[in-house]
Amino acid sequence: MDNDTPSQDTLSSLLRRGPDQVPARGELVWNEEGGVTNAATQAPRMVTAQDLDPEPLPHAVTEETPTEVIDATAGALASELARRRAEGFERLDAEMRTRRAELMQSMELQRAEAERRLAEELRLEREAMARRREESDRLWSAEQPRNLAERLNSALTVELVETRRRYEAAEVRLHAEFEGRRREEAERLETWRRSERVRIEAELASEEQRFSDRLLGQLKEFEFQLGERQREQEQRLVQWWDEAEQLARQRVAALLDETLSKKSLTGA
Repeated sequence: MDNDTPSQDTLSSLLRRGPDQVPARGELVWNEEGGVTNAATQAPRMVTAQDLDPEPLPHAVTEETPTEVIDATAGALASELARRRAEGFERLDAEMRTRRAELMQSMELQRAEAERRLAEELRLEREAMARRREESDRLWSAEQPRNLAERLNSALTVELVETRRRYEAAEVRLHAEFEGRRREEAERLETWRRSERVRIEAELASEEQRFSDRLLGQLKEFEFQLGERQREQEQRLVQWWDEAEQLARQRVAALLDETLSKKSLTGA
């Protein structure tokens, strides 16, 4: 995930941050000159015109816009979901390649085994034919009747035709069996692929729903805390404004008293 996207810990720390606390009596706080002083024993200072301006309040807080937090968190959620979806599909493709390689290897082994069995049957048939030929030659050399040789020749021809027919039938049967197994493996692999894709999509959807629910809960909590801090600051601002008006009235009254006293002294 990019460094520009706020993490979950940053959002949680932002939400857990409470309002600014008012210093208690006897607590050490930093004053405007950079020194440490007691909150209950701060020395009074002269009221100036700047103190009556509520703009540079010492406890003014600039809150972060909730829309920026929502956009940043939504972007982080989208990138995280995209990354997990890509990882799931990559893992599925890797497993499919492995299964396909295993299937091809198994098919090659079955094919080699079928060829070996056919070669063995052909060898046995050839050996049987050679033995029968030797027997026929032996019978010919023993000056057997010619009709016996003809019967043997016809029998060998029939046996050869039957052997060729059995060989072709075995080849067709093995080919059909091989094709059937290949189709079954392909169908099973396709079914497994669809089920894995559906499972991954369901997991991603549930995880996205959990992320959305948690994000909405955190945003509601953040809005509640933000409203509380705003109400607190408004109350504090009203209190400061009342104090400033009271100080201004006292200052104006003091100036009027001073002016009246000067006029009375001048008239006397």
